[in-house]
Amino acid sequence: ERNLAVDGQGEKAYIAYPFEKVADIDVAFRAFEKKYQTREEAKHLMDEMVAEFCNWLDALTPEQYGSIVGSFFGPIPMAFGITLPALHTEIHIGQLEYIQTIYGDMERH
Repeated sequence: ERNLAVDGQGEKAYIAYPFEKVADIDVAFRAFEKKYQTREEAKHLMDEMVAEFCNWLDALTPEQYGSIVGSFFGPIPMAFGITLPALHTEIHIGQLEYIQTIYGDMERH
């Protein structure tokens, strides 16, 4: 399953990719990204992944929501962990907006 990990109690949680070296992450991400060459392909992938994540969120029980899960950073509360995908995406949107301004595009998209 994409970007899904299982902790010691068998609970599934979306967490960072389990790589030991940054170079390994770079190789894997570059191979993955080559499959998506157009804006439409990237948007379709994003829509698909958001739907998958939302379905997973909808299936969480109150007990799972209150649990501690493993992450790339160590154990974290599930309630915090479920906010990370949105935060991560928001940061990348800011990066894209900055790059647009470098190329003279000052409109908000």
